[in-house]
Amino acid sequence: NYLNNIMGLTEAREAGADDCVMLNRDGFVTEAANSNVWFLIRGRLVTPGSGNLKGLTKKHVHRALKAAEMESFEEDVHVNELLDATECFITSATREVMPVVSLTLLDGERLEFPVGGGEVTRQTRQIFSDYVEAHISEHAQDALA
Repeated sequence: NYLNNIMGLTEAREAGADDCVMLNRDGFVTEAANSNVWFLIRGRLVTPGSGNLKGLTKKHVHRALKAAEMESFEEDVHVNELLDATECFITSATREVMPVVSLTLLDGERLEFPVGGGEVTRQTRQIFSDYVEAHISEHAQDALA
């Protein structure tokens, strides 16, 4: 059921934000309103494993990163851990890998991230772009047949 996501997104937009990060009852991050969310926390690239969105793009970002020998982890992320996040991005079929420049926490504290993405976000974006391009090249003839 995506009603909570729709309500969260509406509330976020009324506050001037483009998206929202959803939490479960225990304060763990689940996803953004209609995309998966990733964080660089203490040097580890993590994305929540629980939530409504299974994330086809998330799955392929993990595969692309693994092929590039770059680690990523799917695990619980508590909202308190976001204070240690130095980068953030979202993934979806329509947005691919999109940097997040800021998050406003429930207490009003604003977390700032590098505009255009930090080093890991930019690397992830390039790795995923190359992965998609290789997949398209590999399967182009199949699509034309």
